[in-house]
Amino acid sequence: MLSADIHIGPNVKKNGVLVGARRAMNLIEGSNTTLTMTDNSGTDSVDITIDSAGGGSGLTQAQISNLIALRVY
Repeated sequence: MLSADIHIGPNVKKNGVLVGARRAMNLIEGSNTTLTMTDNSGTDSVDITIDSAGGGSGLTQAQISNLIALRVY
């Protein structure tokens, strides 16, 4: 009997540099985050773009300007 555990799965890269390889990946969108995935047959890869929105200090522009003017940090 022949037995082999052959690993065939995605090579995970960040900006073209290998981070790891697993049989599967599960990408999860967080709050105010959008994942866009495109099958790129030319490079034999799946391109993933992560966009986020929101964030910030919670202050209005006027409040930020006042803090900067007062140099209160």
